[in-house]
Amino acid sequence: MNDIEKKKAFLYQGALLYNKLISFAPNDTIKRYLAFRIIVDTMSFEEIVGNVFPSRVRQIRNTLLAHKQNPEFFAGFNATDEIRGTTIFSLFEFMRIYLDTSQQTPSIPELSNPSVFIRLEDLVKDLLEKYNRDHIDGFRVTNNFLCFTGSQIHEISNNDIAGCFFRYNSSKALFIFVSSPRKA
Repeated sequence: MNDIEKKKAFLYQGALLYNKLISFAPNDTIKRYLAFRIIVDTMSFEEIVGNVFPSRVRQIRNTLLAHKQNPEFFAGFNATDEIRGTTIFSLFEFMRIYLDTSQQTPSIPELSNPSVFIRLEDLVKDLLEKYNRDHIDGFRVTNNFLCFTGSQIHEISNNDIAGCFFRYNSSKALFIFVSSPRKA
């Protein structure tokens, strides 16, 4: 397998692992964070294969990461409804088209070895619950597109400054999620 094929397999299997982790998440916000990681892996996959998957998730990714200043995109639109379910599965289908059949079967131990997966499940459930308790419960994360569930007091504005703060807080929350120190 050449280097490009290894990179494609790595991104695909990483996305599959994030999808498994979604089932361990204690709330919708964490599920969206993990689904967003699948979106980012797919966009990287697109760059490798040289074909852009026509999807609104690219707009979501660009806006959340502030790659494009487009506050109107989120005005009156709840993007978090798109970062889930059928949208995510369509990204897997897109990646599968560009993989050899042998690469479509997970080879990383976390997905291919049942005993490793069980240990991972226990550990990840504990970590995600701790992250939820420390960073999300009690409305500690605010002004974040990925946190909106329809039950919080939330305002989406098409004002440039408001759009900037939403993107900043979404990106900051994603950074905290992936870089939180792990304590034994």
